[in-house]
Amino acid sequence: MELLLEVSKEMSAEKGTSSLAQTIVNGIAKLTKLKTAAIYSIHGDFLYLEATHPPLPPDFPEHLRRAPLNEHPHIKKAIVSKKPVILPDTKKAALSHAEREVCQQRGLRSILYNPLIYKGKTIGVLIPASVEKIHKFSEDEVSICQTLASHAALSISEAKLFENQQHYLTQIQEKNKSLEQAEKNTAESLKAFRRALLGIVHSMGTLMSKRDNYTAGHQQRVSELSGEIARVLDLEDDRIEGLKLAAKIHDIGKLSIPTEILTKPQKLTDLEFKIIETHPNTGYEILNNIEFPWPIAEIVKQHHEKVDGSGYPDGLTGEDILFEARILCVADVVEAMASHRPYRPALGIDVALDEIWEKRGSLFDPDVVNACMKLFKEEGFQLE
Repeated sequence: MELLLEVSKEMSAEKGTSSLAQTIVNGIAKLTKLKTAAIYSIHGDFLYLEATHPPLPPDFPEHLRRAPLNEHPHIKKAIVSKKPVILPDTKKAALSHAEREVCQQRGLRSILYNPLIYKGKTIGVLIPASVEKIHKFSEDEVSICQTLASHAALSISEAKLFENQQHYLTQIQEKNKSLEQAEKNTAESLKAFRRALLGIVHSMGTLMSKRDNYTAGHQQRVSELSGEIARVLDLEDDRIEGLKLAAKIHDIGKLSIPTEILTKPQKLTDLEFKIIETHPNTGYEILNNIEFPWPIAEIVKQHHEKVDGSGYPDGLTGEDILFEARILCVADVVEAMASHRPYRPALGIDVALDEIWEKRGSLFDPDVVNACMKLFKEEGFQLE
């Protein structure tokens, strides 16, 4: 179980689909203590060999890297049945020509075909195998392989979604740079640039809403509350604008987290919470290369830092945390506690305010807490 957890953590740390596929086959080989493994993806009626352990030699036949599904009946059986298929001994089994060629090329003897299933659809196959010698797959091995295959299917699907979103954001960034270059010497250029940035933020919010309606609504409410707290604190209008934009996308890093974790109605496991804790860094990676006139990426990265150093991801303290991030942190906590969450009903604004007041000076900036209390208690502000 400890080894399975280690492999799962390695998979969660990968962002690209190619490196993730290699991590998965290395992990299944490590778990089963077998000498070889492979992972195929499915595109229509074709199989694509994504990665192997050990890596294939350069002269491995191209027609075996991309092959019609019908030429591999044992893989097809696992895909159609959505259940593991065991091939005890390739030398005694009835194999297709393509299957026999693969077995001869790689010396495969005993094979376990594990379907990769995501949201009821088989997206690939994870295949550990023995080389030359017969290996009897135990029930525990099959169960472990199924568990890893389930996590692998989630990770691969989310990685592909993340790559597509990164490509989309890169396109937006490139268009934005072209706009800035074309009009940078005029006053209208600055206005157009800011409109483009607002468009990027809006597009990111749209991406979040299509994947997770709760997070999108949460971000909008946190943005409004952050702006009002900043107003009470007499921040300059320009800094308030930057803060509100950062708040609108402060959870953008959750795009890389499986929706099953984000919307889980029960308490998260330690592993799942560790995965959740990666989102500030992921958000920073998404935003860092976009040239905002405000420290948006840093604000997003620091919004879970606490003034006593108990926050994450970097354990920053006091003044080392951007003031905007300290405001965002308080607004985020108040909105989250006052609103419904997937795993609990709303606790209410009074409970939320009691929480930040009790931990004023330890977890939360005292000035920010005072401003938030004034906003609700004296000005009658209400979360929409």
